[in-house]
Amino acid sequence: PGCEHSVTSWLASWRFIVEEEEMECPMNFCYMLLFLQHFSVVAGLYEDQVGDFDWHQSYLGRVKSVRFDQSSHTTKRIIVSAHSNVLASINARTGQILWRHVLEMSGSIDALLHQNGALITVSRGGRLVRSWDPSSGLLIWESATPGSQQRDSPQWLNGGVQAELVQHPEGKGYIVVVLSGYLLTAWLHSGGKQLWNVTINKEPGNGGYLMSSHGDILYVAKLRDRIHAIFHSYQLISGQETQPSQMVSTPWLSFETSSCLITGHHFLVCVDKVTEAFHWLSLNSTEKHLFEMAFVQSLGDSMIGSSPMYVSHLGHETPNYQEFLLHLSTGKKVVITFDPVTEKPIAKKTFELNQDVQMATFGDMTILFILSQKQQGLLDIQCLTTEDLRELSELAQTVEMPDHVGAPKQAFVYLFHKKDKSLGYRILLVTEDCVVSLIQQNGRLLWTREESLSDVRAVEFLDLPISTGKSHMENLFIELATATGDPVSLFLQRITVQLTQLQMFLGSLNGKQEDELEDLTIEGMSRDRFNLRKLIVVLTSPGKLFGIDSQDGKVHWQLYLPDLKPMTGIDNGRDAGVYFMFVQRTSEHFPHPPQIAIVGSSKVLLPCLSVCV
Repeated sequence: PGCEHSVTSWLASWRFIVEEEEMECPMNFCYMLLFLQHFSVVAGLYEDQVGDFDWHQSYLGRVKSVRFDQSSHTTKRIIVSAHSNVLASINARTGQILWRHVLEMSGSIDALLHQNGALITVSRGGRLVRSWDPSSGLLIWESATPGSQQRDSPQWLNGGVQAELVQHPEGKGYIVVVLSGYLLTAWLHSGGKQLWNVTINKEPGNGGYLMSSHGDILYVAKLRDRIHAIFHSYQLISGQETQPSQMVSTPWLSFETSSCLITGHHFLVCVDKVTEAFHWLSLNSTEKHLFEMAFVQSLGDSMIGSSPMYVSHLGHETPNYQEFLLHLSTGKKVVITFDPVTEKPIAKKTFELNQDVQMATFGDMTILFILSQKQQGLLDIQCLTTEDLRELSELAQTVEMPDHVGAPKQAFVYLFHKKDKSLGYRILLVTEDCVVSLIQQNGRLLWTREESLSDVRAVEFLDLPISTGKSHMENLFIELATATGDPVSLFLQRITVQLTQLQMFLGSLNGKQEDELEDLTIEGMSRDRFNLRKLIVVLTSPGKLFGIDSQDGKVHWQLYLPDLKPMTGIDNGRDAGVYFMFVQRTSEHFPHPPQIAIVGSSKVLLPCLSVCV
């Protein structure tokens, strides 16, 4: 009852006040509306949103190895390993990352093996062997070994780590064989069970190892600097030696001037750039007494006037081909093979400095791919048969590359059958500025990835320039301040400027933003009302400059500086190249454009290079 009495009294008082001040009600209502007009919707962050990324981009880094995975009929994948110890899978149609793993910081991926859905990585000098699911990126099994990586071994020995994924002789899947220094280990791919482990006799001094498989036999060549080579052969299933090791004298072999490899037909081939001699030995022979030798210039007229530098494999898939590349001091490359009857080396064809040569196999057909950049922005692709070097004109094409992309550095080729049963191919191209592109056979780029953004060396934030309308107004005011003429014309110009400003103001009252009413300066970028939106200018390790929108991370422009490289520096106790970037002029100095200066080392003779952009 007390509450009811209070409420009744309050209502009576309110009715009395309303009746007394009914004339003042409209005025109070107007005041209330004017007061409510000052309220607006405010956007804020919840507590759990603090620290979240506005945008995030993932990259792979500088590509090291590539394998094309066709085990799935729905999604075609490309398995990639990078020098930054990253393993990832890319959608072959879109270039998007399907899954990515950043492995341990110490070490790198020494070998990437892939066959028919089996994916193996060897890391940290052969100490870690992992099996992955190519479709999901899940780790199936992992095995750790002591390892014995040869850190002082030459580059052609891959740090003393050799690995192969070999078909099981009894049809039980695959066997993973890893040679890490003097330790030779084999695992069964299904389950990761270790089959056997062999310690090859180690000797003091500088040495290296090469490995090759043939059927159920595993060949290992131990090379000693300027002393000898020791050859071992093991059973693939049991790890037992099939015959006693054999020693061959190699006083000419120097790790500083020589280069060696094992071809697909199991020839151990070495070339020495000091003696300009070519040495080879068949691993299939039961008795190995002496390397055969021939001077490089005797292999063909194209060798005259140049000296050999090193040898390399053709193609990136295993097993290796019987053909290989001999690199000359003039920059030319020569395809070498062995005569099946005489077992003598033969020079098949010579290619120029600017030509990249790769080989790919599909079924019983093996094709040579020659990529050359004859003009800026145009990439020519030629195809030859390996048997008679016949040109396949139906596979040749010219690809138009973007202007901001560097010269080709690596090419990975994949052959397949089209729906009409004709032969088709795709090429994953890696350029010197770490751009990864997939080339279709019809001469177009399916997608492009800027992987140099994974290694940013210098960053600057710049204010965006004012919009086109504001810059136009600034120009009009400058013209009015410096104009000369009769008062009537000056008055009309002034009225025109003010009418333009009034039109912009009325447009903003209708809810339109200024960047919707006017043309913008940089592909949709202009300074916002509070100047929170910035242009992020980043300089990457290969010497590529990017302009990135801070709002959504979109790359609006890029510029490649081919003569620029990082200066030598120290970062957290390790050697790292650095750049210096200085803002010389911001966007406040209208009508002059912003300008930055970059200081770094030069790839040519100059010790230092500065660039103004």
